[in-house]
Amino acid sequence: MGRLVSYQAGFTRALALFTLSGFFLFGLVYADNDNDHDEALKLLRSGKILSLAEILKRNKNKLHGAILEVELENEDNQLIYEIELLKKDGIVWEVKINAKNGVIIKLEEE
Repeated sequence: MGRLVSYQAGFTRALALFTLSGFFLFGLVYADNDNDHDEALKLLRSGKILSLAEILKRNKNKLHGAILEVELENEDNQLIYEIELLKKDGIVWEVKINAKNGVIIKLEEE
C-alpha cells in the first residue's frame, strides 16, 4: 500500500513523500482498477477534483495522525476523498472530504 505518513512529524515532509513516491494524486487512490486511475487523472485535469496533495495541504491543521488508507469515491454524484487516519492514541478516524473544494464533510471515529 505504501508508507504511513505522520503529520506530526512534519507536514512538508508528508507532501514530499507523496510527491516523490508517485502519490501526488493516485498512489493510494483508485488502486483497484487501471481504468479508475485514468478516470481520476481526467477528473484532475478537467478541474473536477483537487489533487490529494492539495486536499492534504488545505486540511493540514485538521488531519493529525498517520494515513492508513485513501480512496476517491463517488457518493450520490459527489466525488469524495475518504481518508483513514490513525491518531496517536491508537484510534482510527474516517475523514470524508469534498474532492472538488477540499471541505471536510465528515469526521468520525471508526
